[in-house]
Amino acid sequence: LERTLAAMEARLAAHRARGELRADATDDRAMALMLLGPLILLLLHQGALGGAAVRAVDVDGFVEQQVAAFARAFGTTPPAGTGTS
Repeated sequence: LERTLAAMEARLAAHRARGELRADATDDRAMALMLLGPLILLLLHQGALGGAAVRAVDVDGFVEQQVAAFARAFGTTPPAGTGTS
């Protein structure tokens, strides 16, 4: 998990360097946890905890929504396909 978080932190730093993240969004560790935490919980719930048998979740749809929400919160431009500019 730590290597995944470190990789996400590096990716976020690269996005910041390109001006794609808000200037005040500087805590890469916290942002990596905010982006990946819900996905990790969903995958744990759906797999090891047996949640898919009780109430399956569209993982791809969840990821799309999570990324779009993250982009709205921290991005400098709206995500593609939102119809806003």
